[in-house]
Amino acid sequence: ARYNEIPNQINVALNIDGLPLFNSTNEQFYPILMSVLELEPREVEIIGLYCGKSKPSNLDFLNPTIRELQPFVDNGITIKGNRHIFNLQVVNTDAVARCFVKNIKGVTGYSGCDQCETVGSYAGRVVFPELDATLRNDYSFRQHEDEEHHHGHTPFEQLTIDMIDVFPPDPMHQIYIGVHKRWLATLLRGPRATKLSPVTKIQIDEQIADIQQFIPDDFARKNRKLNEFDHYKATEHRLFLLYTGPVIFHGLVPDNLYDNYLCLHVAITILSSKDLVEENGDCNIRYAHDLLVYFVQDCIDLFGIEFCTYNVHSLVHFAASVCEHGVLENFSGFIFENYLRKLKKLVHSGKRPIVQAINRIMEKKPLLSKLEKKDISISTVKPNNAYQLADGSYILALHHRNDQIVVRKFRRTWPFYDSPCDSRILGIARVEERQSRVMVLNERRLQIKHKAIYIKRREYGVFLPLRHDI
Repeated sequence: ARYNEIPNQINVALNIDGLPLFNSTNEQFYPILMSVLELEPREVEIIGLYCGKSKPSNLDFLNPTIRELQPFVDNGITIKGNRHIFNLQVVNTDAVARCFVKNIKGVTGYSGCDQCETVGSYAGRVVFPELDATLRNDYSFRQHEDEEHHHGHTPFEQLTIDMIDVFPPDPMHQIYIGVHKRWLATLLRGPRATKLSPVTKIQIDEQIADIQQFIPDDFARKNRKLNEFDHYKATEHRLFLLYTGPVIFHGLVPDNLYDNYLCLHVAITILSSKDLVEENGDCNIRYAHDLLVYFVQDCIDLFGIEFCTYNVHSLVHFAASVCEHGVLENFSGFIFENYLRKLKKLVHSGKRPIVQAINRIMEKKPLLSKLEKKDISISTVKPNNAYQLADGSYILALHHRNDQIVVRKFRRTWPFYDSPCDSRILGIARVEERQSRVMVLNERRLQIKHKAIYIKRREYGVFLPLRHDI
């Protein structure tokens, strides 16, 4: 392990999910992955790999992993003669896999919420409009106090872990692919009262196309036009919600919908930001929670109770998970999905796929598991040259001059939006070039706080600092 100093407590995350291998057959992997949260950069290791024509029919496949984990969880792990606490911090899965490995009712069941004891109702689909139900806890889960919630026992109950906190909702599947995709779908195909006009859709597509030139290379995928939103990947939804969405929708969607969208945007931005969670964290996390509760209630008023499916309801539980685990990226599935994509590429035929995968993992292990950390190095090439400094100001790096750098520094900022809060609290600011000046700075003394996206509009620009881990 590449620790500069091995911490007393080693926190690990597991991931369990299915991986279809081919389009022409039902052959699929069911891997068990692990990542050590203290490693920088984060790496993923495969600790179990199963293959079949469908997902496992029962939970017996978990038993070898549980047996191997149990002595570490109970007694810790010894490294170079020193004993360290081994903490299973997170088991990351999508909602369907989480219900499977916990052996509980699915999310379309009336007792399907794994975080609280709300009972759903039927409104064309099962919905969960109750937002303040009694929270589940480890004791009530292990005692099966809510009989309607359980199918049976799970091997995970053999470990001394919290059966609720260790299985948080997944931001990747539930916020980005779940809620954000549903919100866009409602604008495009929903009730007539909230459905966008064809002219507005064209205008939004024009904005999306124009903004692509301002997206830095840190983002592997850029937003596509709305007619392709069904095919958006989770990273595209994240880019849209955290960064480009408020700019794209500005002045184009009705005020009530825009205000509703900003509540989700602000809340998820806070919960994704290490500095906002760590500095004055309790207050900021509580504010994000209140915004998410308001967002869900407002969605019910705007779109009807049928909008409040499991994914939408689960928004009210994310703030508690951030209190327990830190920012959303700490318990998100993005790092594991990246590994699964690479794992799938290792299988070239249907003959003995596990043998193929394991052989190639052993051959290419350093290349497969390593995720290179991108240090902040100052670029002067658009669109990668926008930065927020430690003093809160914004610069565009123009060109290098020996050990100095020529920048355009913006002296004055305005909020890009002022509801539900001043956008500058999140580091998002509107600027004007006439309120800037070109200056020469010492590159070595330049204190970069965040890389940023700088989106140029006709009369102003917008800086949006990169808050999540790229």
